[in-house]
Amino acid sequence: MHSKTIRVLSPLAYLSRLIEAATRIALSIVVALILGTSCNQGAVFADDSEPAVSKETGELTAQNPAITEWFDKYDQIRNDAEMSLVEKLKYGSALKKALKSGGTLSTSAEKFVKRMVEKYATAAAALSALTPPPEVRALQQGYVQYFNEMEKSFSECLNSGEVKSTDLAAKASAKERIENLDDANKKLDENLRKKFDIPKHNHS
Repeated sequence: MHSKTIRVLSPLAYLSRLIEAATRIALSIVVALILGTSCNQGAVFADDSEPAVSKETGELTAQNPAITEWFDKYDQIRNDAEMSLVEKLKYGSALKKALKSGGTLSTSAEKFVKRMVEKYATAAAALSALTPPPEVRALQQGYVQYFNEMEKSFSECLNSGEVKSTDLAAKASAKERIENLDDANKKLDENLRKKFDIPKHNHS
């Protein structure tokens, strides 16, 4: 029968083995980190070269800084031209009533109408002054026309100080035309925002 010889390491030798093992583990970790970083960097470079994906539709988009900048200015112009919620509640029903059945505008309503005339004129001029990328030219033209139509409509009420019953048919036709234009503009706005991944804006 053979007996196995058990080799007992001295404390110094044991410590040397531990250091050697720890060194091998540390080197393995460093190599793994280096390889991992290289892979991640490759992924980043690949992402930079890939087209953007729309957050809303999941479709590929062609982001264009010029279009993004145009939308920023366009949104601000529309914001400045809009009625506030207080104005809508205070004057909206009175104006609708006057446009529907005729009647004289109150002093406060006249002041409001004058303010809106100035807002629409300013908006039309500001939007006309922008240089649109070809992709958004139709939208810009549509809202310039809308602001001009709104200015004209409000100016007619302001100049006469009332809405005459004889003008109601023409007013109703103009109102329908403006509403159709507004609907078409809003649909085009929505489609372009989706196409170029422009965030939605809560316009009235």
